Amino acid sequence: FNASLSRVTRQAGIETVFQYLALIPTLSIEENVFLNREHFVAGPAGWFRWMDRRRMRREVAEGLARFAVPLPPPDTKVASLSGGQMQIIAVARAFLWGSNIVLLDEPSARLGVGQIEELLHFVLQLKEHGVGVVFISHNMGQVLRVADRIVVLRLGERIFDLPRGSHTIRDLVQMQMLGRIEQP
Repeated sequence: FNASLSRVTRQAGIETVFQYLALIPTLSIEENVFLNREHFVAGPAGWFRWMDRRRMRREVAEGLARFAVPLPPPDTKVASLSGGQMQIIAVARAFLWGSNIVLLDEPSARLGVGQIEELLHFVLQLKEHGVGVVFISHNMGQVLRVADRIVVLRLGERIFDLPRGSHTIRDLVQMQMLGRIEQP
């Protein structure tokens, strides 16, 4: 992924969360959220500065509290979190940076059933807070739960662009696999 493109998309308020999380297990939740975006406090005469961990911890705690997400304190090491909690942290990191649009690439691919429920609940809460979510998935059941609009791609081409509720899971799978809906 091109670093300058990433900078441009972030400036436009667009963040991407890939299925392989870009989290560092040995760092805490707050350190992962603020990775490469740390807050600093200037020292005496401005020649020395250090990370403002208190401010970062407070901002993460306040941001996550808006969603009532059951997560441990922000100073908890990411290595001790479940897969679902890690995914929520990766998505929250995008949202906490003021993103207007969050792209989620197969966010539930490596999660268990309970963790998927936590993630889908969090995605619905993001939508309620006015964040545009692009949810990329092969799991049509999950797509139907969180999407307002469904775009089906096949071999890189848009096959269908539909409002939610206009088709069943079976229809969507057929569109994805066959490029059409087969009538019984």
